[in-house]
This record gives sequence, structure tokens and C-alpha cells, in this order.
Amino acid sequence: VRLEASDPPTAAITSRGMGVPAPAWEEADRYFDEVWQALPSARPPQPVTISRLMGHEPVTNALTIDFEDWYQGIEIPYERWGEFEDRIEMVGDKLLRILDEARVKATFFMLGYVAEKHPGIVKRIETEGHEIGTHGFSHTLIYNQAPELFQEELTRAIHFLEDLTGKKVLGHRAPFFSITKDSLWALDILGELGIKYDSSIFPVLNYRYGIPDAPRFPYTIKREKHEFVEFPISTLKLPGFTMPISGGAYFRIYPYQVTKQAIKAVNRPLSYSVKDVS
Repeated sequence: VRLEASDPPTAAITSRGMGVPAPAWEEADRYFDEVWQALPSARPPQPVTISRLMGHEPVTNALTIDFEDWYQGIEIPYERWGEFEDRIEMVGDKLLRILDEARVKATFFMLGYVAEKHPGIVKRIETEGHEIGTHGFSHTLIYNQAPELFQEELTRAIHFLEDLTGKKVLGHRAPFFSITKDSLWALDILGELGIKYDSSIFPVLNYRYGIPDAPRFPYTIKREKHEFVEFPISTLKLPGFTMPISGGAYFRIYPYQVTKQAIKAVNRPLSYSVKDVS
């Protein structure tokens, strides 16, 4: 059963980063104010959530973190990463302290390159009760890789994490959410490597990623030989398009109140992604 919030009575909201026409940057303050004002009206009078249907409140929110350094998300070949300042342990320490103070556990999608270079922080994350998933090895767009190379890198990343933590790696998130209609073959490789859930298919329009007509809430993917659950990260349905409301880039681009009100407007459990960057 799909229960959607009614469309808010506002004009279509667009943004340069979403693949649709953008408002003039000098009007950004007015634009985001309109977004903020529109979001509460996207909620039905009685929110329908999985938790409500199951008789449990409040809504459960899932926090996920793509654990990578600041220079690893800007399409620089990993062979050159040694040229840049390494901040991952400093930022990781701060992040873990914040999570501990808030008594929150998260799923860390760990980049294989980072894990091999900084095994101590991986062990600390696992020891402090957080889940370790895989984020691949070299943070390369999957649709730019040959299937054989993708499988080789992902196997290396998974085996290193499992040997380090002694626990099975069950979850995967693709670099740049790059499982698109051009790289669905990657799902078969995930199944072959024992992945039980994925969080790579972003149901939005973006020049680097996205399957706009994909489901917005968790669903089961059935391939010829494997089956697993897909957890899309959170989006908000607005007139004419789906607005991404989670992910590190959007968290930095949007004013805080836009993100806050957007999360409130989503009436099912969230899968919120942040990037671990300075």
C-alpha cells in the first residue's frame, strides 16, 4: 500500500543541483524561504508511518555515514590521494564523540582505501557499537568501471573489513550513489558477494546519479539468483519532482531549517546519509 502526502499548494520548487532549472542565485534567500514554508503543508493531518501502522511510535530514523576523507568525493583518482592532507582520523574522532554524547548508533559505509590506511579507526567504530558496511574501495563511479574491476575492488574491501572486525559485511552503498540504470549489473555482483542490503539507488534526478522513478521507501530487489533489500535515502515528494533531502552535499547546500523541516515532513522511517568531511 502506498500512502502519499498531498501536494503542497506551491509552485514547483527547483534547484540547479537537481537537474532542473534553478532560480537566480541572488534570489536564493527568498527561494529557500518558500521551500521552508511549503514543507509543513506536505504532511497529511494524520501522518501515516510504518511505525504507526505497526502500533509503535515514534518513527525510527536510520543514520548512515559514508566514511571517506574530504578529497575522496571529488572524482580524483585514488592513485593521487597521497598528494592531499589526510583528516579522516581527526574528523572521525570528533564524529564518534558526538554520536556517543547523543547516544546514537550509526551504520558506517567504510571506504576500503580508508580502512586499509586507518584500520585503528575502523576497529574503534566497530568496538563502539556501530555497524560497518562497505563503500567500495576507490570511490569510483560504478558505471565507469568494468564489472570485473568493480567485483575485484569490492571483494578486496569486504574481505579486509571482515578480517579486521571478525564480522560479516551485510550492507553496501555505492560511491556517488552510482548504481543507475546503466549499472544495474552491479546488483548481481552484490548478491554474489553476500550483501544483504543496499543503499545506493537514489530516487532523484542528478547529473551523476539517480533513478527518478525508483521507489522512495525500502523495497526488495529480486535478481535472477539473489534477493536483498534496498534502502533509498530520504527524499520529499513535491509537485513535479522528488526533492533530495539527505546526503552530505544537500546538508551543506540547504539552509539548516530546510533540512530540518524536510525531515519532519517525511512520514516514514528515514535513512539519512551524511558525508564524513571537514
